[in-house]
Amino acid sequence: MGSIRFLRTFIAVAQTGSFAKAANQVALTSPAVSQQMRALEQELNKKLFQHDGRQIVLTSAARLLVPKVEALLKDYDALRNEIEYEELAGTVTIGSIISALGVLSHALLKLKELHPKLNVRLQGLRSNDVAAGMLSGELQAGLMVETPGLEKPDHFRWTRAYSEPLCLIASARIATPRSNIPSLMRNYRFIKYDGSTATGARIEKILRRHRLVATESLELNSLPSIVELVRQNAGIAMVPLLKGFDLEHDSSLCILPLRSERACRHVGVMENTAKGPITATLRHHLLSCLR
Repeated sequence: MGSIRFLRTFIAVAQTGSFAKAANQVALTSPAVSQQMRALEQELNKKLFQHDGRQIVLTSAARLLVPKVEALLKDYDALRNEIEYEELAGTVTIGSIISALGVLSHALLKLKELHPKLNVRLQGLRSNDVAAGMLSGELQAGLMVETPGLEKPDHFRWTRAYSEPLCLIASARIATPRSNIPSLMRNYRFIKYDGSTATGARIEKILRRHRLVATESLELNSLPSIVELVRQNAGIAMVPLLKGFDLEHDSSLCILPLRSERACRHVGVMENTAKGPITATLRHHLLSCLR
């Protein structure tokens, strides 16, 4: 179903106006999105995109396609749900990083509507603890941060769900979008995220790579708590742009992006495929909701 995947990517580009932003939405790299769109143009024998500076602009042919493709994808998803639908019953225990509990809870409520006999237990954990729970068998699936080098059994499957760019956040009372990050780091207290986590370790690497010296005041293991402290002007922090928190439109915060392709964390679903159809159905449903 390569064409279906290409059409989903096409809609993501149409919605975001950017190959890079669409890549985050469909969990691909920017070059992969570009390659898919070239293949789609060849398959349809139509030019779909024009470049206007850094912005991707749809051609007239592409604009006509958008509502038709959206309707086609909706029909395809409904057909797939009918074919794949199987009444699931029993109990499944899922772990999730704290910052993803909101988006995950909404997805699980919808899953319960489809499978009322399925009992889902949700645990809010650190990413490291989600991995440990999977390995011990206490969890059947988990939403966690991708951890390079993590050893896992062959029957474990990892699927990227979405990406969150890392950024520096400060109270809007002390910073503007034009503020200088090194200057802020020198003049204000830095609230550090737990260095024992995959995200905390990545933040520390970024600080070293850019030679940013921080005057640390606190170290916390909760990203939402760090964001709240920054709102109260207790310090500045480097955090992922959390999905579902709408930090970009929070007037009390100033978001300063980091100019680095590696300044990003990836969140995905880890599942134990030995547990039968429950985890596979869960993965399909979660990815559909999260995207």
